[in-house]
Amino acid sequence: MIDAGFKLTAAETRKLDEFKTSAAYGTYLKAIKASPIYSTIVREYVKNVDIKDDLVRLQSDGTLPDGISLDTMNNLFKQSISRMAINMMADAVILIELEKKRVDDVIHDIRSDSDIIYLLGTADEKYYKEAEKLLEEGKLDKDSVAYRGLVNWYKLKEKLPKNKQEDVLPIVTPKPVVENKKRESSKSNLDSLNIEI
Repeated sequence: MIDAGFKLTAAETRKLDEFKTSAAYGTYLKAIKASPIYSTIVREYVKNVDIKDDLVRLQSDGTLPDGISLDTMNNLFKQSISRMAINMMADAVILIELEKKRVDDVIHDIRSDSDIIYLLGTADEKYYKEAEKLLEEGKLDKDSVAYRGLVNWYKLKEKLPKNKQEDVLPIVTPKPVVENKKRESSKSNLDSLNIEI
């Protein structure tokens, strides 16, 4: 339940606004869109939206031309609401988190998750295109997150030829298995009847 009296300070609002222009926030929105919860919410609420009656009224008033397809306009409206729902849900999740933690912690967690998604090569394509540009200009360090994510994105897209992949990716050689040979010892017969004193 959201605390009705919860408020953000001016500094926190400024930090959130800055965060919303970052690449991490874009990746976060993509993750929200891919989540089953978002799909359920959109299916539950957006599927029942129908503005055809309003469109007919606007056409009869002369506000809309008669040639416009009501179904097309209705579907465009639903798509707009679905896109808006991504941002609303993303901000709602952040606000719920902010009741428990500070802004810096929440932003740090989202950025960390975003870095992991980027490293896996599954983030938005535009971030890899930017990294590609930096790589062509020689400005991308091979130890950086940007480079490692780009390599994994290449692997997923199968853009690197096999011989190139060997050059770029770290080579892991399996350690040789060392067999422990049992020390052979002379077998002693320790039958109690044959013991000589």
